[in-house]
Amino acid sequence: TSFSINASNTNTCFIMTATGTRTINLPDINDLTVGRFYLFKDGAGTAGTAAITITPNGTETIDGGTGGGSITISKI
Repeated sequence: TSFSINASNTNTCFIMTATGTRTINLPDINDLTVGRFYLFKDGAGTAGTAAITITPNGTETIDGGTGGGSITISKI
């Protein structure tokens, strides 16, 4: 399952309930207001077998990481 967050979306908390692998595409940072944050929760409890991948827009970074790199959440 894959979905994209757009800059006009006012939700900041997303509870992931799909049981398969999930990919979240973030909006362009230039389209967001200062201080915007997103919270993702593995509501299905399946991240151990079906990872949640958060992908920035283009070559943007997540928390200063590698440009264009994604973050994968998996249950430990």
